Amino acid sequence: MNYSPLRYPGGKSKIAPLIRLISENDKKQNMTYIEPFAGGAGVALDLLLNGTVDQIVINDYDKAIYSFWRALKESPQDLIDRIQNVPLTIDEWRHQKEIYNTQNRTYSIDLGFAVFYLEAVKNLVSIDKKFF
Repeated sequence: MNYSPLRYPGGKSKIAPLIRLISENDKKQNMTYIEPFAGGAGVALDLLLNGTVDQIVINDYDKAIYSFWRALKESPQDLIDRIQNVPLTIDEWRHQKEIYNTQNRTYSIDLGFAVFYLEAVKNLVSIDKKFF
């Protein structure tokens, strides 16, 4: 199962069962999984939510992806409020795309939400193409 809220290209969630098996066979206690190029963090979330590891440390070179995960950790209510209140429109998509393209050098909640919004729209369009 992929637990990630981001469907990230090159996602590693398919290898989560293998990493889980290796970790479980190691039989160490209080394990931490460190993912320097998290992307959607599919492996990390799988290991954490299935109890294979006790904690995860994730990072990403892409400031937008990094901003999403940091905002989720430090300001989850802000992200929830935006998800619930920001409209799903073409104009909003353009606004979020502008944030993504112009504010991608440092961490910001705005950038983290922008990448989430754009990924969600991309997935909705993908679903729409499959069914219609």
